[in-house]
Amino acid sequence: MKKKYLILGLVAVSIFVFMTKCSNNTKTVSPVRKNIIDVVFASGYTINSDEYLCASNSTGFITKAYVKEGDSVRVGDLLFQISDDVQSLQLKNALAAYNDALAKADPNSPEIQSLKAQIEQAKIQAELVKKNFNRYSALIKTNAVSQLEYDKVKLQYENSKRNVEILEKSLVDLQNSLRLNLVRAKNQLEIQKEYYSDYFIKATVNGKVLNVFKKQGELVRRGENLAKIGSGITIIKLFVAEEDINRVKEGQIAVISLNTDKQHTLYATI
Repeated sequence: MKKKYLILGLVAVSIFVFMTKCSNNTKTVSPVRKNIIDVVFASGYTINSDEYLCASNSTGFITKAYVKEGDSVRVGDLLFQISDDVQSLQLKNALAAYNDALAKADPNSPEIQSLKAQIEQAKIQAELVKKNFNRYSALIKTNAVSQLEYDKVKLQYENSKRNVEILEKSLVDLQNSLRLNLVRAKNQLEIQKEYYSDYFIKATVNGKVLNVFKKQGELVRRGENLAKIGSGITIIKLFVAEEDINRVKEGQIAVISLNTDKQHTLYATI
């Protein structure tokens, strides 16, 4: 939205006018002091000291435009919403996968509880085999049992201990695996949330909406600008002709006429 402006520079000079007439009667006039107005015209436009372009990070149709030119916005205000059917589904799937991983990683989950129950059963079995082994260890000393019978019971005892150790290691591996799956599911959920947020364009600075480039219902592609937001002080940029540029000095007062409001004038400093 370009606006035109006008620079006016006032220069006061004295004019002495002497008028004579070739006649017998001489008429004398008094000098008059008046101002001569020296004007430099220039057109241009306004900008803000801080401006940024709001661009889309995704492709889709604008389902909702929440702002228009001239609106004031603050950090976090929603500006545009872009269609997100596919991404919304992916986010739901990621959330479902995370909740499933969270439930499985819980200490009271059926998978963990089932393995813990197997460990307890194996420990009970190992304790019974241990008692039998101790009994055979005493009997072998008095030759009450054969070496073969003793070796068989000893092997059973060693196998029962090894079975408990294997199950306990399996429990640790299972818990680590479930925790790792939970971390992966959480990371994937965060990634999908980040992708999903790309469909909701928000203001990152406080300021005023200077331009809106896309309307509701229009297709927007990734990287396309949606709006321009400005903040800070207002700066007027003017295009001065080459032959006039030496007549413009720093500190001069400029009289500004807006083409959108010609009834009022503004003043600015060069």
